[in-house]
Amino acid sequence: MYIRTIIALLCLSVALPCLAKTRLNFALLAINGPQRDAYHEQVKAFEQAYPDIEVNIQAVESEQYKQNIEKWLAADEFSDVMFWFGGERLNWYVKKGWVLPIDDLWGTFAWYQRITQSAQTSVTRNGRIYGLPIHYYHWGIYYNKQIFRNLGLQEPKTWEEFLAVCKVLRTHEVTPIALGSSEAWPLAGWFDYLNLRLNGIEFHQGLTEGRESYGDPKVLQVFATWQELIDQQYFLQGHETLTWREALPYLYRDMAAMYLMGNFWTTQIPETMRHKFGMFAFPSLNEEMPRYEEAPTDVLFIPSNVKNLEAAKLFMEFMSRTEVQHKLNERLGMLSPQNIPPQKMDEFLQKGNEILEHAQGATQFYDRDNPKPIATEGMKLMQRFVAEPAALPSLIDEYEKLRFESFK
Repeated sequence: MYIRTIIALLCLSVALPCLAKTRLNFALLAINGPQRDAYHEQVKAFEQAYPDIEVNIQAVESEQYKQNIEKWLAADEFSDVMFWFGGERLNWYVKKGWVLPIDDLWGTFAWYQRITQSAQTSVTRNGRIYGLPIHYYHWGIYYNKQIFRNLGLQEPKTWEEFLAVCKVLRTHEVTPIALGSSEAWPLAGWFDYLNLRLNGIEFHQGLTEGRESYGDPKVLQVFATWQELIDQQYFLQGHETLTWREALPYLYRDMAAMYLMGNFWTTQIPETMRHKFGMFAFPSLNEEMPRYEEAPTDVLFIPSNVKNLEAAKLFMEFMSRTEVQHKLNERLGMLSPQNIPPQKMDEFLQKGNEILEHAQGATQFYDRDNPKPIATEGMKLMQRFVAEPAALPSLIDEYEKLRFESFK
């Protein structure tokens, strides 16, 4: 009797450690170290709340993530929850049947009431909802306040003032505009803002929806305005060999003065240098044009090849919580899509939030608003333009071919 009891207890003690936890795979597009750390912190909090679930973070460098996501989504299985971009970039995979609708989560957990209407739009297609907005952020022109102060420069509000600032900087052998364009997407910020400031949001959306032509004189004016900066050599020389991160030391070392970028870059600034930088909205090119801004929204979604659906839903609910999103975004230098209460904001977020609140409308970003074919190849054409502006006529022809292929 005692022997059988001891044997049974021994068997139980051996079996208990083998009771497997549910494994949840979470694919994260990794931007930088602070972002990874911020997500690790919230994942750890989730595991404490749900000790029977173990989260495996599949953190992949951003460009590699973009190159592989279709392969992962088309596979039998890869991840249970995935990080991605709102707008057309999410819709592209919705149309392929690779994303699960999650209207039930929105209704059950009252996300409709807690998440801003604009953020809801970024994950909605044909009346159904396919993702959870997790953060959004503003774009602006960041500048070295010390250089501006030494040269007696003010934040420019108009394009004429901006060009005047660039001229003074160039005269004093300071590169006016830092840029890293070996990855094409930073160039798209320049195209988007010039188009929004010159032609407005309706025309811009018409272009990204295939209704407007790249051969339109309005688009040609965008490239002509851009070429002014190129011809005057206001951009960092050799930017085509640099990533956006590799351009940052030029700002830190007072070798370049301004930088058009999303606010996520501010998490890279060394703490001892944060006081050196300020930010202003992209200058006006048309006084009669309302002010429109870029406000890309990042989202989480559940892929159709999910393995652990119930665990995925629990994770999505946890990541939707107001306190979780506020903590995450405070560390990331981004804004929470929650309606209330407001999150803590540093000076960059305060200024960016103010800019977005006064905007008459906002777009996602060139590669998020366009269908994938023209989004990807269109930015490569921008790389060719800044390298050889005289090639624009042939590039316009290629844009038009991409437009017809993307929207047919």
